[in-house]
Amino acid sequence: MSGRIVTGADMGIVSYAHHDPDGDKLTVEEVQDVEPILEFAKTRTRSETGWSHSRAMRWLATIPGVIYGKLLMDGTAKDPERLRRWLRDPDNRDFCNRNKSSGGIIVK
Repeated sequence: MSGRIVTGADMGIVSYAHHDPDGDKLTVEEVQDVEPILEFAKTRTRSETGWSHSRAMRWLATIPGVIYGKLLMDGTAKDPERLRRWLRDPDNRDFCNRNKSSGGIIVK
């Protein structure tokens, strides 16, 4: 049996609850269309320097909420070195500002 639960509607996240046939396990699947977020990141990279108005912080990456949730669950988001490695991975380059000297994260 499966059911749809709308959560994180402001971020476009939809959760699905899946029960196994025996009824003793529940799996929650979160789905998010990340294409608009990737387009936002590309547009921002082309049009802005990434610095805040006070120049105290600089934008590093835009990470979709479902991916950031996974990074929180596996401990990557709370470990600066692991997060740095994740951001430098070529598979994740579309989330990152092309300027490598940046230093801040936006979760969408």
